[in-house]
Amino acid sequence: MFYLPLITAIFIQNLLSVNSFSLDERNAIVRKFKYYHKSVRPNNILNRVSTANGSFFALNSELHILSTIPTKGDLLVDFYFTLKYVDDRLILRELQNRFQLPSDFRPWVPTINIYPKLSSFQSIFVDPTKGILTVARRFQTSLVCSSDEWRHPFETYRCFVAFSLDGDERIFLQTFRDLRSEHQKSKVHCKIDQWPQFEIRFSYVHQWYLSLITSHLPSFLLFLTSLFAQWKRKMIQVFVTTSALLAIVIMETSYRTIDTLTLGDLWLSVTFLHIVCMLCVDLLLSTERVRFTEKVGNLDSDPRAITINGSSSTISSRPFMVTQRVAPDGSIHSSIETQLVTTEKVTERLPPPVTTLRQHQTSIAAGRRKAFALSTIVIFYIAFVSTYIYIVIMFW
Repeated sequence: MFYLPLITAIFIQNLLSVNSFSLDERNAIVRKFKYYHKSVRPNNILNRVSTANGSFFALNSELHILSTIPTKGDLLVDFYFTLKYVDDRLILRELQNRFQLPSDFRPWVPTINIYPKLSSFQSIFVDPTKGILTVARRFQTSLVCSSDEWRHPFETYRCFVAFSLDGDERIFLQTFRDLRSEHQKSKVHCKIDQWPQFEIRFSYVHQWYLSLITSHLPSFLLFLTSLFAQWKRKMIQVFVTTSALLAIVIMETSYRTIDTLTLGDLWLSVTFLHIVCMLCVDLLLSTERVRFTEKVGNLDSDPRAITINGSSSTISSRPFMVTQRVAPDGSIHSSIETQLVTTEKVTERLPPPVTTLRQHQTSIAAGRRKAFALSTIVIFYIAFVSTYIYIVIMFW
């Protein structure tokens, strides 16, 4: 867009150039307007056009869009809009060059109803050799845009400028130039409708990525953190899930800007609900815990010998293991593994060796019922995320 300032300057110079009139030229204009009735519309055949919808008084138009700057709910626009038509009553043989008509001379100008009401700068130019009038208007204003609030933060803001005429007059777009930078073109889309009325439509999406980073991604990571905490102890599980719930409540409180339920609220609420379900599973269903108790004597001493009915038996005090299993329903199952060695040799009773107890606890493994409950929560959350992405893409 290096040539944009140059093109704009040339266009404005050609549009707003004013010739100084000599006394004879001004007298010619005065004589022409002496019998000119501005309430009478010119009836030149060049102004008539026939289409499939009927015959109309044609007003050829030019549209030059200079800039569009989006904000939240508003759009700052700057554009030129010109209308051209033939009025053979203004053919002046004394003048040769195109000139801007002074403000004290007013020809017939079509009545244009603009919605919404916008302020503009109007200039009228005359080609004296052909009687072509050009009504040029420059609009530098702010448009109020509307959107579907329930789609926040993925809503699309839309605004428009409508030009309507009276009777059989109709605007036909002859020239359209988009002089905006590529950055503005990528952010704000422009569309022109010519039927049933001439409309300039603008649409843009405003900073959806900001909400994606500040609310959607953190809440998703909180859900994953709560899920991974299920492989730790119950105290850690409850602490992590409770902290995640508190963080989502804070995000939802700071996220609320309107009173309508939006897609952003739906995301945070459903994520909050799934983490609550995960906390309920932590409190209602226990995990399976395995404990090993090992009794170890003096490894260098001989085994103890006892006499049973004339024969000697040796019970090894080296390792025997007591296993306790805590089931999800709270019941405890224990088992003891020992070694019994029988010999034919009778030995004397030895003093009991010094023994020690060593207790080992394995890492926590989820029980079957809890694993099933967590799997169900994850499946439902994946289904929700997929549906959410589908809705966002469909209504983009």
